[in-house]
Amino acid sequence: APQPPEPWEGVLRVTELPPACPQPRMGVTYIDMHIPGFNRTSEDCLYLNIHSPKVSYLLSGL
Repeated sequence: APQPPEPWEGVLRVTELPPACPQPRMGVTYIDMHIPGFNRTSEDCLYLNIHSPKVSYLLSGL
């Protein structure tokens, strides 16, 4: 069942990709071709990636 996220304070720095959803054997190999060294999978794999233009980041305090 879904679990609430762990709380954090301030800006959350995310510099690494979270685990991918489990894939058929070739799925992880395919990911590794595009992101070398990435081979982690987990049932806890649903994440939202939010991208913002640099100007927006500087002006909004994101």
